[in-house]
Amino acid sequence: MAQVRLPHFYLKQPHTIIFSVYNDLSLLSFSFIYRFYSFRYHGFVFEPFRITGIVRMGTFVIGIHKQRAGNDMIRRRTVTTENDVLNGLGMLFMKLLTNRAQIFADVRTYWSPEAVKKATGYELEGVAKQSGGFIHLINSGAACLDACGKATDENGNGVMKPWYDVTDKDIDNILDATTWNYADLGYFRGGGYSSRFVTEAEMPCTMIRLNLVKGLGPVLQIAEGWTVHLPDEVTDKLWKRTDYTWPCTWFAPRTTGEGAFKTAYDVMNNWGANHGHIGADLITLCSMLRIPVAMHNVPEKDIFRPAAWNAFGMDKEGQDFRACNAYGPMYRNIR
Repeated sequence: MAQVRLPHFYLKQPHTIIFSVYNDLSLLSFSFIYRFYSFRYHGFVFEPFRITGIVRMGTFVIGIHKQRAGNDMIRRRTVTTENDVLNGLGMLFMKLLTNRAQIFADVRTYWSPEAVKKATGYELEGVAKQSGGFIHLINSGAACLDACGKATDENGNGVMKPWYDVTDKDIDNILDATTWNYADLGYFRGGGYSSRFVTEAEMPCTMIRLNLVKGLGPVLQIAEGWTVHLPDEVTDKLWKRTDYTWPCTWFAPRTTGEGAFKTAYDVMNNWGANHGHIGADLITLCSMLRIPVAMHNVPEKDIFRPAAWNAFGMDKEGQDFRACNAYGPMYRNIR
């Protein structure tokens, strides 16, 4: 497997990096020029990695935020791929709520306890066992490097930190956990590199997806859960069932034993197509924006919506759809 480690260097001025990207629709290769600023010392390009992905396939830039660190300026962008504006907006919601980088990933595969044991001989433990398996989250060549879980808190636990808490040691550890692998030319005709790492820490996280429903508008799906750490030999065997050069995260949603959250498989089966538990915050945000939440596993006691929602019936989730429909979008009608 071809891979390369890029050297650390010190950047003080804006730099332009050219990535080779692949246009999914026209089957033509082209380059995307991305301008960024580094603050203090960082490794190649992805500086404290507030950038949420290496750019690929018709990139869509959602937002630009400026922060100051000493005398230097950081430009922070939420970046998604494949013109996926809905995923980009979801990432923007989460970044604004947490100040953390967001993982961009496809919901690729469900692994049941039986399938894992058959493929590797390993019996699932902990949250993966409790959830009835786990979901493989993997993106074709790009994800925020923070997701490797090599930044640590005061107790030495792997975490994804707010950008302003990331230390030089965290950055070194994140870079050391990442390799840059030659792109699979079957996917990327223009070549280039894929960031490659595996999420090794068990961290609470929230998976969301914004979908557009004809006649209704945007709806949000939320699944709180945990990243899963598997033994290296198990990860190796399962990872090779898909592309071994792409960044890899194992995710176990919190299951309820019924409906869309009966098992991890049901979560994946109900998920729309293409850190920390913040599902309750997202539900409140969506009520402000008049976006009904179609699926979530947040305990009712943690949910806060406007009191006016109580006028739309006794069932809380039905209230949400009826209230959002009655009040309409906050900013403009996109239905």
